[in-house]
Amino acid sequence: MPTNQTYDQGLVYSAGLLSQLQAGGYVPSSYGNYLFSTGTGNIPVLVYTGAGGATNTTPFENPLSACGGGNCTQFDGTWGLNSDAGTVGAMRTALGGAQMMLYFDHNESEGANATPNLRASGRVAVYNGATQVVSYAFDTNANGIYDQTSYVTSCSSFVVGPGSGTNAPPCDFSGTTTTSGTTYSVNANSGSGKPDYFVVMPQFNLYDALYDPSYKIVIEMHLRDLDPGFDELGVAGYRFASTTQVPEPNSLALLGLGLAGLALIRRFKVR
Repeated sequence: MPTNQTYDQGLVYSAGLLSQLQAGGYVPSSYGNYLFSTGTGNIPVLVYTGAGGATNTTPFENPLSACGGGNCTQFDGTWGLNSDAGTVGAMRTALGGAQMMLYFDHNESEGANATPNLRASGRVAVYNGATQVVSYAFDTNANGIYDQTSYVTSCSSFVVGPGSGTNAPPCDFSGTTTTSGTTYSVNANSGSGKPDYFVVMPQFNLYDALYDPSYKIVIEMHLRDLDPGFDELGVAGYRFASTTQVPEPNSLALLGLGLAGLALIRRFKVR
């Protein structure tokens, strides 16, 4: 899952790769810090976490609790349908005009180069009461319909560029070349507290007039091959770039890199 790849209606970016590209001068520093601090007090909403005592501010439902201690291998949960559900209006306020995206902190105790890697699928939906208004799918079946069992592999680590790789497919990208000759190595399993992957639903406009502010934001997630240490899922914001700047245009094109669309990662403090 390097930056970026499309999984059904979800576009996935690697925070570690974005950060390295930015350090190399390929992504403007004005776009923001891609490895911002996560967790309670640093981002608008936590959806899933193993952090003890983590809460969200009203009207957002508290985060789903991760199964812990290495005693489980899978998780299934839906956030946002309970009585303390967050609304479209509340999310708009929390993001301050930015579009909504998900961040995922990959924190598996088996470490980098893991076999098997964590697998995930999920969806972001808008509800009017108990009625679904719209749903956007994140899975490997590109049909615009959420297929829970079509899991996306969350790579613990990967290499992009020249040189031999140590990762097994689908996390082995070592056969790619880069215009600069640079090899990018990303360890997405280096511990908790930083995002590893961003998931953007490009078709989802949080500010669409079709969505009444009272409608609910609902997030469903399913994880397989867990070895928790713990992983974390939350909501942050992004803005689109006003100019087009595609880093390493001949190098990472094989990965579908499109950083011109992801301009500014926003960090908000929960109060």
